[in-house]
Amino acid sequence: GLLGRLREGIGVIRAGEELARDNGLDDIRLDALLARGFFQGEIDVAAALDCNREGLALARRVGDRSAMLRFINNFGYFAFLAGDWDGALAELDGQLAEDLERADLIALLGTALIVHACRGELVTEGLAELERAFAGDTGRHGMIFLEDAKANAALTDGRLGDARAAWRHMAELAAGNAPAGFYQAARPALWDGDVAAVQTDLAALDATGVHGGVVEVRRTTIRAGLAALEGRTADALVLYREALRGWHDLGLPWDEALTGIDMATLLDSSDPDVRTVAESTREILVRLGAKPFLQRLEGAMAPSTSAEPSTSGATRPTESRSATPS
Repeated sequence: GLLGRLREGIGVIRAGEELARDNGLDDIRLDALLARGFFQGEIDVAAALDCNREGLALARRVGDRSAMLRFINNFGYFAFLAGDWDGALAELDGQLAEDLERADLIALLGTALIVHACRGELVTEGLAELERAFAGDTGRHGMIFLEDAKANAALTDGRLGDARAAWRHMAELAAGNAPAGFYQAARPALWDGDVAAVQTDLAALDATGVHGGVVEVRRTTIRAGLAALEGRTADALVLYREALRGWHDLGLPWDEALTGIDMATLLDSSDPDVRTVAESTREILVRLGAKPFLQRLEGAMAPSTSAEPSTSGATRPTESRSATPS
C-alpha cells in the first residue's frame, strides 16, 4: 500500500543520505534531509523534527542559507505540532527580522503567524503583510502558506466557516496537503455541529488513499466527533479514548489538545470522562500559551442549559506546506 511505499521511499532516501555523508557530499545530504523530513511528517513527526534539526545544523555549518531557511520553516511547523512553540518562534521570528526573498518571507511568515494566532496574539498586520507578499503570485506553493495562516487565524477568532473553507482550499491545492487539510477542515465543521460537512471532509480524507500513524489518528478523531454529533455517546467515548491515546503516543500535544476541545464541545461536560480529559487538555493549553483555545475549552465545560454544541470563538508540513524538496 501507500504507507509501505512511503516507508520504502524513506529507506532509499536514508541510504542516499548515508552515502552522501560518507563521501562528504554536503549538498546531496542536505537535499536528502529535506526530502526525508518532508516524507516522515505523515508517519513520525518526532523523527521529522529530528531530521530537520540535523539538516538545519548542517546547513548552518556549511553556510547554505537557502537550505537553512527551508529547514527553519519545516522545523518551525513540526515544533508547533510537537508543542515546542517557543522553539518554533525563536527560529522563525529570528529569521523574519532579516531581509528575505519573497518566497522565503511567505513561508516563514505564514508558519510564524499560525503560532502567534494560536496564542491569541494580533495577527491582522502580519496577515496583511503576507497578502501583500503573495500578491500577483499564481503559484500554489505560496498560496498554501497563506491559506493555512488564514485558516488558523479564523479558527482562533471563531469564524468557523472561513476556517473550513481555507483549509479545504489548502487541501485541494496539492495532493500532499490533502490529508492534513481535510482533517483540519473537519474541526470547525465539528464545532459548528455540521454533520454533512464533517462527513464530506472525512470522505475527502479517505479518498486520498493515505494511511499511516498520523492519518489514522486523524480519521479516528473525526469519527469520534461524528459519533458525538449523531448522539452515539458510547461510541464517541471509545473513539475519543483511542484518538487521544494515539496523539499522545505520537508526541503531538497540539492535536491531543484540539481533540480534547472537540470532546468537551460535543459531549456532556458533566460526564466524568469528559471532565478528566478537559483537565489534561487544560494543562497542555496552559503550557503552550494557547489562550483562545483555553477560553473555548472553559466555555465548553461551563454548565449550559443547551444540548447544542458550542460555536463560540477560540487555531501541517507536507509536499507543499513545508519547504518542498527540489
